[in-house]
Amino acid sequence: MELNSGKISQNYEGILQDIKKYSPYPEKVKILFVSKYLGIEEQEALINMGYNYFGENRAQLYRDKLERFSGEKYENLVWDFIGRLQKNKIKYIITNVNLIHSIDSYQLLEEINKKAISKGFSEIAFLLKYANLNIILDHILYFKFTQNFRHFPVIELHSFFSNIHE
Repeated sequence: MELNSGKISQNYEGILQDIKKYSPYPEKVKILFVSKYLGIEEQEALINMGYNYFGENRAQLYRDKLERFSGEKYENLVWDFIGRLQKNKIKYIITNVNLIHSIDSYQLLEEINKKAISKGFSEIAFLLKYANLNIILDHILYFKFTQNFRHFPVIELHSFFSNIHE
């Protein structure tokens, strides 16, 4: 697939203008390129255009992209994992994830805790998804992992984002 760099730049600039127009804090807004349908070559084209913040939803492709785009040349790239994460796929993303976009079960959180501790991480950012009274809330939480992960450990809330869907 051939990427149209002119159209991508035009769309990106349009989004930036909308952010400046409608957001009270435009400097805090980050634009994430969802690259889940892009192969390695298309991803590299976007990187060469100067974009560096990406979201991937396929754990194996995420791993392959991290391997391909490692090293000094790519050290400014930021990768989020978007979509449903399966417990058996955590190992593919845990070492270099900026933000996991959806933790939707306690069991998944437990498994992430185990993998994070085994890799020497003490903190990982994630969106916690829960349903209450037909409202789904997403919160960005920075989770302090502990060796004694029992019922639910203390969560340090460094940042907060709320997105309400009825």
